[in-house]
Amino acid sequence: MEIEKDSIDLIEPLWFLLNEMHKVFDTETGQPVRTTVWPERRKQLLDKSGFKTSIELLYVNDEISGYCYSTISEDGTGEIESLFVDERLRCKGYGRLFVESALGFFERNNTTDIKIWVHPANSRAASFYRRFGFEGGPYMRRLPPCSL
Repeated sequence: MEIEKDSIDLIEPLWFLLNEMHKVFDTETGQPVRTTVWPERRKQLLDKSGFKTSIELLYVNDEISGYCYSTISEDGTGEIESLFVDERLRCKGYGRLFVESALGFFERNNTTDIKIWVHPANSRAASFYRRFGFEGGPYMRRLPPCSL
């Protein structure tokens, strides 16, 4: 289900879980543990969504169980800003559906420069995004298709 930017606060509880997961990765890698709080992240997301935005939610049993927040900047760069699926629902294809939907959003808007930031310690997520053509890290970029 797609929502408008004015409903962004619906993703706060899941963003909190994502942020907590990143804090664990920060500790594991010896990086400074993030101190970002929702009002700050909310502002960051809304500031980046000035041009085009897609916010999708996953509902399971009337509960928000996942989200994908994607933006296209004025220069045409697409970014999957934040994606989270409840731990109980991982490996069931929901993350794949979110990424495919985001890639469709970018394609409909003629966006070929697409990126996503993946925590350096999250090798599982990096491997997941590689299946969609993303490379590098921690900012992973999706290479545009070759034209002959």
